[in-house]
Amino acid sequence: MVDVSHISSGLSTPDWQREQAQLLAARLQSDSDFTLLSLVESLGPALTDTKVEVRKAGVSLVSLTLTLLPPSLLPAQELSLLSLFYTDRLR
Repeated sequence: MVDVSHISSGLSTPDWQREQAQLLAARLQSDSDFTLLSLVESLGPALTDTKVEVRKAGVSLVSLTLTLLPPSLLPAQELSLLSLFYTDRLR
């Protein structure tokens, strides 16, 4: 999983995010027990933090991970989750 404390402490750099995104994308493709929902849930504290920069880093990590996945990997249910996730971030 992702070290959420690394994000929450403000240590998350673009290079670290890219590295983590590659690891997460590989795991999403190889581990059927690890889903997009698992990823979003594990990042929960970063995605709901009171600091904008921490939330931004969490959303960025999800987005970077998605760019590395083949479109066929995401079933309709997970696409629906993504739509809700990003819509909620815009509020």
